[in-house]
Parts: sequence; structure tokens; C-alpha cells
Amino acid sequence: MLTEKNIPTDPQKWAYYKSQAKKKFDVYPSAYANAWAAKKYKEAGGGWRKDENEDVEEGTTTASGGGEYQTPNAFAGSKEKWRKQVPKGYTEPSLYYEQILATLQNVINEISYNDFKGDESASHKQKINNSIKEISTQLYKMEQMLNQVSKLKTEINGDQRIFYKSTFSKFGKISERILRLGNKIRELSK
Repeated sequence: MLTEKNIPTDPQKWAYYKSQAKKKFDVYPSAYANAWAAKKYKEAGGGWRKDENEDVEEGTTTASGGGEYQTPNAFAGSKEKWRKQVPKGYTEPSLYYEQILATLQNVINEISYNDFKGDESASHKQKINNSIKEISTQLYKMEQMLNQVSKLKTEINGDQRIFYKSTFSKFGKISERILRLGNKIRELSK
């Protein structure tokens, strides 16, 4: 049994955005509808707090004791079912899904940053310096791993045929990310 629950700081506002999601989406509840409602709620100044005193019932299983599914579409593979979760007016579902994923990632990053900033176990100065030390450690480990991979490739006389197709695109993405990190580090050290 879980002992922690997220509670909206403004229940009326949260109820309003949930009702708007029910109108906007064909399928409710769904991850997409809830993500949209949470985004709108947050944009309107709503927030969340954790209620650690209230016991929360764990979710039920999809099958009852009699063998009937409580969620009949849980295992349906119909693409039409998923299309119904895209709000009306979107012509390209993949763009909508990308927007939802980006929104969720921003929410996750903001929560993580707020937790990081609000952590009272260390001063801001300690947090910054410890983080830079951890970055240095992780970069050292990455460099070691690259050296090992390079050495192994050389020892087995490997050429480009050794790489998967997806690996080639990862080379470019890794290079871009390292350049961005270098710029951020230079900016941070000023």
C-alpha cells in the first residue's frame, strides 16, 4: 500500500482543467488527457503537494476474480483507439505526441530542479561545487569507456561495418551534446 499521494494545491482549478480535458479528448482518462490537464493547470498557477499521511489504495488488476476484464480495451491493438486520444483539430498525431513528451520532460525537469534547489542538506555553494565534481567524475568514466571501445575496435581490426545503422546517428548526437556541454561549462565558469 502506497503512503504518498499528489494533491492539487487548488482543487477547484484542477477540477476545471480535468473537465476541460474530458471535453477535449475522446478518451478520458488517458495519459495524454491528464498530461494536457496538468499542463494547463500548471500554466494557470496551480501546483502539487505530497500528502504523506493519507493511505492510497493500490490500483486494481485488469481482471476480476471472475475472469472478466475491468478494462475491456486494455489489450486492444486498434490504432483507432489511440487516434481517439489525440485532441480534435490535430491533423498530425505524431506532432501532438512529440509535444506531449516535450511537455512531460519539462515538467519532470522542473520538478527535479525544484527538488535540487530546495534540498536543505547542502548550501547552494556546496550543491554547485559537488555537481561540478560529479560531472567531472562522469566525464572521466565516459572517457575511459571510449578508450576501451576504441582499443577493442582496433584489436579486432574493426571498420565501419561493425556499427549498427542507429549507431551512426548516435555519433552525431553525442558530438553535438558534447559541444553544448562544453559551451555550458565555459558559460558557467565565467
